[in-house]
Amino acid sequence: MNKREFRRQRLQALIDDRFNGVVADFARAVGKDQTYIARMLYPEDKPQAKSIGEKIIADISSALGIKAGWFDSNDDLPSIEIQPKYRIEILNEIEASAGNGVITADAIELISAIEYTEAQYFLMFNHIPADNIKVINVKGDSMSPTLESGDLLFIDIRVIGYEGDGIYVFSYGKNLYVKRLQMAGDQLLVLSDNKSYKEWSITEENEYKFKVHGKVLIGQSQAFKRYG
Repeated sequence: MNKREFRRQRLQALIDDRFNGVVADFARAVGKDQTYIARMLYPEDKPQAKSIGEKIIADISSALGIKAGWFDSNDDLPSIEIQPKYRIEILNEIEASAGNGVITADAIELISAIEYTEAQYFLMFNHIPADNIKVINVKGDSMSPTLESGDLLFIDIRVIGYEGDGIYVFSYGKNLYVKRLQMAGDQLLVLSDNKSYKEWSITEENEYKFKVHGKVLIGQSQAFKRYG
């Protein structure tokens, strides 16, 4: 038996025993593409089979805390402690909440979800349950330079009304906004950080058009730097 086949059998045994044979769960745990892992499990002579080289073995071993050389040994299957994942979904109920659909919007859905390890999650969000946080992307420049187009917004959806000054995601009529809200007397001011946009207000007369979807907790830049 050659090294590639030996490693393939070790990988299959690891997935079968520690991940109940679910390749997707294994791939998620090691941070690799599910299809790539599946092709590593192909027999060597099967079309599109992937090699099982030193780099991928090192990555898997590091992710799962497996000692170096396990894939090339006859040692027993290792015990594995998988860190829990915290998944934040997109804020996907906006169009339904805005009646017949959003006509203009300050936010768009470019991603489906983001997963964090326990340590990463609590560093960012403390003890807010993941089900109460949603993510969406900024669209446009009305909140520049605070938020730029494409930035990620993490939103606390427990907030469904004005709860102090801050940045909110809300709909007004059929339009969706990401703006600052600030109370001034008996009216709620809607403010853009980009001074090219005029402020406007929500009053008793028009508040029936107004619905808060959540308050922004964190904005994360999505600026890309290309190096080649």
